[in-house]
Amino acid sequence: MGGRTRRSRCAEPAARSLTTRPHRSRRGCSIVTVSGPSPNVQLFEGVRPRIIARLVELRGSLDPVLARCDDQTAAAQLSSLLDRLVSFLLTRDEATQRDFIHTYLAMRAAEAQGAGAALGTLVAIGDVSAQIVSEELAGRPGAGDLVRALTHAT
Repeated sequence: MGGRTRRSRCAEPAARSLTTRPHRSRRGCSIVTVSGPSPNVQLFEGVRPRIIARLVELRGSLDPVLARCDDQTAAAQLSSLLDRLVSFLLTRDEATQRDFIHTYLAMRAAEAQGAGAALGTLVAIGDVSAQIVSEELAGRPGAGDLVRALTHAT
């Protein structure tokens, strides 16, 4: 081939969706099929605004950095943490979740917050999320599974 690189058609990035199922084609390439949003994520996204509102109310007890933020900034930061939670609900990838927690702890340590307090913040976010899901979605199919997943994530 003399200096030229050959690109396989399989090297193309797969289309991203909320949930995917890997599939092997006859050529040995991985193909990703789209199956739509996860039921857990659909339920979670339905109560997400209520979760963010409650976390903004509690931000003073969650995190001293959030306590100094205005409502809009605090809501944006909390929303990004909930994005990570949704990511875990989609993938159930514990290694990625662990990596995120390590990164979060390092970031908070740089802001002079101890590991225990930073972990407490993440656990409280999961607890508040699970509590609101239990209250708002009581009796709905899949709500119990979502509460278990939220508890497991944090």
